[in-house]
Amino acid sequence: MHAVRLLLDSVLDYAGLFPPAKLDMQPTVANFARYRKGPDSWMLARLIVPVTRFPEFVEHAEEHLPVTADVEGEEPWPLSVLVAPASDRQIVADLERIENFNERMGDRDFSRVEGRAVIDTIETKATTPNEIDRALEYVPDEIFAYFEVPVDADPRGLVAAMASLDAGAKIRTGGVTPDAHPTPEQVARFLKACRAADGTGYLQALEIGGGGQNLQDLPSSLPTAESPTRTSSASAHAGAVTPSRRKRIRFIHAGWPP
Repeated sequence: MHAVRLLLDSVLDYAGLFPPAKLDMQPTVANFARYRKGPDSWMLARLIVPVTRFPEFVEHAEEHLPVTADVEGEEPWPLSVLVAPASDRQIVADLERIENFNERMGDRDFSRVEGRAVIDTIETKATTPNEIDRALEYVPDEIFAYFEVPVDADPRGLVAAMASLDAGAKIRTGGVTPDAHPTPEQVARFLKACRAADGTGYLQALEIGGGGQNLQDLPSSLPTAESPTRTSSASAHAGAVTPSRRKRIRFIHAGWPP
């Protein structure tokens, strides 16, 4: 059991707002609060929220957020936030909203009354290295960024651009329509690009979506134990060269236990 804990600790990001569950905000935050107190909470990491739905989150999460201003108290809710594409200048405004949110939640007087949450991860889209470089100029140091890249194009240039930066690559590997699922060859190409970008294990993760690829369908040339693999319902992520991030396997899951 110890080995299982090491492997699966904080592996699951909860995406109840997205298909197939596609819940409203109120049941999503209620579920997340309940799961954090359940017997399997050691596997649970972040709640995924679009930046455009911040007002809903604040409204419905208030009664569930941990109320503490003490370092010994309950940890704040960790959030992963979806922002505008890197090519869209709206991303600058989105990142400002995130920074303001974290500053507000980090205020002890505020958190003692309203509760606490912290955004430590963002997810966006990029199609060129310049977009990635420009977007990272605005990302605060304490936030890790994932860039979703097109699955139908050669990802090597984009992945190489991220390999020297504190950022991760991501491809979409699932959805509610057949065309949302890439071929095994496309997934393998992405993984091989990540592996080749950094010989020390740049590849962080793989997420295989509901109704999408099966691990046994992927070519045998894929990276193995040195670069952990993770399964999920939405997307494939890679990157994060820091040791603490590289060792983690992470799922994005819309269902969780009933």
